[in-house]
Amino acid sequence: MTLPDGRALFRDLCLEIHPAQWIQVLGPSGCGKTTLLRLLVALERPEAGVIFWNGTPLTQVPGPVLRSSAVYVAQTPALVPGSVHHNLLLPFGLRVHATRPRPSREQIRSLLDRLGLEDVPLDRGVEDLSAGQRHRLALLRALLIEPRVLLLDEPMTALDRDSQRKVEVVLEEFRKSNGTSLVLVSHQEAVHRSPDVVFRLQDGRLISMGGA
Repeated sequence: MTLPDGRALFRDLCLEIHPAQWIQVLGPSGCGKTTLLRLLVALERPEAGVIFWNGTPLTQVPGPVLRSSAVYVAQTPALVPGSVHHNLLLPFGLRVHATRPRPSREQIRSLLDRLGLEDVPLDRGVEDLSAGQRHRLALLRALLIEPRVLLLDEPMTALDRDSQRKVEVVLEEFRKSNGTSLVLVSHQEAVHRSPDVVFRLQDGRLISMGGA
C-alpha cells in the first residue's frame, strides 16, 4: 500500500494472530489501522509480502470460506433496509452458512439485552437506530456466526462508558467460550479489559507495547 507522497503505508510489518488471543492496535486516524484489518480479510491486496491463513496464502483461500471464518466489522457498518431481526439473520441466507442453525428470537433478544440494546425491538427498522446501536447490531451479527477471528474497527467510538463495558464483557465471554481471536483497532489509549497484546501502529510498523 502506497501513500500519496510515494511512501509505503506499511514497512516490515509482521503480525501473528493466535487462537483466542485479544490484540489491540492503537494509532491516530490515517495511520493504516483500517487498511490493516481490510488486508486480513482480503478486501485490500498487499503490494508486497504475503498474508497466510493457517499456513495457506490468503490469495488461495476462497472468499466465502475466509469471510465466514474471519469477520470484519467496519467502523461504519453495512446494514440493509429492513428490521433489526432481518439484518441479524442475513448471514444465514448465504450458502456457506446453509447448515448452521439459525438463532431463535429468544437467543437474539438475550444478546441484544446484554449489549445494552434492551430498548430496541426486533421489528424496528435499522434506519431508526443511532450510530452506536447500528455498530452493536453489526457486532452481534458477526458474533452469531461464531467466527474464528473477529476484526473490529473502532468498536467503542460511538458508545458511552456503560455500553463499552457491556460490549467488552460480551466479547471476553465469547472469546473464552468459542476460542475466537479478537483484533481491535482504536485511537483510544485505554481499554477496560487488558488485551493479551497491545501494538502501536507508527510509521508503518507495529510496535509492541506489552499486554496482560
